Amino acid sequence: VTGRDVILWDPITGASITRVAKEIIRFYEIDNSKPIHLLLASDGGLLLPAIAFYEFITHSKISLTVTVLEGADSSAIIVLCAGRWRQATSRAGFLLHPPSLSPGGVQTAEELKLQTKIAEREERRYCSIIADTTKKSIDEINQLVVVETICNAAKAKELGLLNEVIDFP
Repeated sequence: VTGRDVILWDPITGASITRVAKEIIRFYEIDNSKPIHLLLASDGGLLLPAIAFYEFITHSKISLTVTVLEGADSSAIIVLCAGRWRQATSRAGFLLHPPSLSPGGVQTAEELKLQTKIAEREERRYCSIIADTTKKSIDEINQLVVVETICNAAKAKELGLLNEVIDFP
């Protein structure tokens, strides 16, 4: 706990990401020379807000450390990737899987084709962000995502998702 901590223990939604971004901006405006610490424990949620958060943080001058306390699954992996320094407790778990879209009333074959194109685009973006973070190829990440990889913190470090595994009281 650093006194510049932001907590995200909720599903990833537009509202939760907006709240976290506002808190990070507030800390940055108070003192932009000190890192900000995001404490993360989320089983995922919506992909687009996670990608927006990733883009916002990685294209800013904000120095963000992300610590995964219990787990980061699904779209929460993208939030983790936004950190300049990424760490997790030794008991943390991670789940990589293909992003899913809810068809939401798809009625025709043409609508289903459009949803498929959107899903494929989002899966490429999801894999691309993880590949950039881990310094692995998109094909390597895609192989992990397609089979729904579940891993512990040590394996996540080996994959390049984390810089460090820490003990946390």
